[in-house]
Amino acid sequence: MGGLPDMHFLKSLANTLLRALFRPVFKDIHAVDEKLDRQTDLITRLQTDLITRLQTVDQKQDLHTRVLKEGTDKHDNQLQYLKDIYQSQNFSVYAQFGEALRPQFHHILHSLLGNDFPLITSHADQLFTEILIGHLKPAGIWMLQQDVRQLSNLTAVPARFSDIAIPSPLLTPLKICIISGCFPSLMHGGGGRLLDIITELSVCHQIDLFTHFNPALDESSLELIKNKLGHIKLVEDYRELSADAVESWLRSINRDAGFYDVIQLEYPHTVRYINRLRKYGKQIGFTFMECLAKSHTEKLHSALESENYTNISSQAREFWQALTDEKYALDHADFCVAVTDTDSDFLKRLSPRKTHIIPTCLSQYTIVDESAKYGDVKPEGHTVVFVGFFGHWPNNEAVQWYLTDIHPLVKEKVSDYHFMIVGSGDVSRLKQLSAEDNTVTVTGMVDSIVPYILKAKVCVSPLISGAGIRGKQIQYAALGRPSVTTTIGNNGLMFVNGESVLIADNALDFAEAVIRLLIDNGLYERVQYEAQKIALEHYTWPRHIEKLLALYRERIL
Repeated sequence: MGGLPDMHFLKSLANTLLRALFRPVFKDIHAVDEKLDRQTDLITRLQTDLITRLQTVDQKQDLHTRVLKEGTDKHDNQLQYLKDIYQSQNFSVYAQFGEALRPQFHHILHSLLGNDFPLITSHADQLFTEILIGHLKPAGIWMLQQDVRQLSNLTAVPARFSDIAIPSPLLTPLKICIISGCFPSLMHGGGGRLLDIITELSVCHQIDLFTHFNPALDESSLELIKNKLGHIKLVEDYRELSADAVESWLRSINRDAGFYDVIQLEYPHTVRYINRLRKYGKQIGFTFMECLAKSHTEKLHSALESENYTNISSQAREFWQALTDEKYALDHADFCVAVTDTDSDFLKRLSPRKTHIIPTCLSQYTIVDESAKYGDVKPEGHTVVFVGFFGHWPNNEAVQWYLTDIHPLVKEKVSDYHFMIVGSGDVSRLKQLSAEDNTVTVTGMVDSIVPYILKAKVCVSPLISGAGIRGKQIQYAALGRPSVTTTIGNNGLMFVNGESVLIADNALDFAEAVIRLLIDNGLYERVQYEAQKIALEHYTWPRHIEKLLALYRERIL
């Protein structure tokens, strides 16, 4: 098509369309939230957003041309569609759709969150505006309508699903295909979990793997599992992760319809593959490595509570994306796995279907085998250690909070205190924060985390966001090091505050808990003993692999 219309046309279009779309928001935005209005001129931002979208459409025409089918209506061209609305004064198309969906959005938030997150439900109009703006794209409003319909009934169970156990056949080896958005890597918790599961299952079962792969990060882990797999497909470019790519690979290795007993999807990248890949297996399951709906709900509520509106647009859209993706998984997968009971409880808000809990356990590679090399190692003075993968934002956020608000308080009270930050990923911000402090060491990637944990007298997990299970807590405990964490850090774990862990949710209490464990040897020994006992009794793989296999088998006719 021709060049873009001039800026006068774009601004006129934006004004007219946006006022038609968001008249109810403009009408009462000061009454709903004056503080948000002081933070940003919402109308100007929305205008800028739409104008930016209109300006970039021409750059995407080649892509649109490739994907549009012959004979597609001209309204699938976004800019032409919006120009048609403007020129025919038919703004009511978007306005009617938007306003029809707004009450349903309110209903969804109240049904899902109840009174637990009041700031989210009270800001429903603003959040809906952000989500609606995010759908100003070809067919976007209709996509939003489908998502709203999907989420409108949070109590219905799809008719074809049942949690009634089906009689198991003889325990023959299973054919399993694992499709993962992240490589089974020792470098991060979720990847280590998947590597351990593959290792355990491969003893008796056939496993094929399709996965993203980062050579710099994952090469050493590939060496550990490549001989345990049948076929493996490594995809280095995230843009090439798709259901089409998986199907093409399956055909290339002669995997016909119904070949697998189980197809297991891992990480949210894969959730929309469910219906496309169903024909290749007798059943298809999805793992909520972390309940992102829960994580983004808490993050959004925290931003509203602290009146931090800087990233409210992206936070609202990420919140909605997590809800719709996880609702889709619950509605379409044959079975779903969560890693903690708290994640499972939150998912019940989206669907009453049962999610089966398989926790992350102690890794044979990173903990059990490695610890045997070191024996009984004494802590090095008053050393405190944090272990984590810093490609995962909650770990970065946690250590930044510790360095700025907690570390100075401990340093003031304990003379020979030293803080070690261990793990791969982007640690540049952590190095900046600790550049002038000789009591802090940032190691970066290490060959083994075990000797660093063993150097510690106390380990910490000061997490203030995220969901899923905190494998580091189990690792600390198994290696005989007591820890301090937050309520979020202990979510879904069996450790009890004051007995097998110390829990604190503000900087002063957290620092005091660290200091107590560093200097009170009686408390140290009691927490150390109880934590290690729980880790070794409840978080080893064999018993939980049996549960996973029972789940796989109960649906095989």
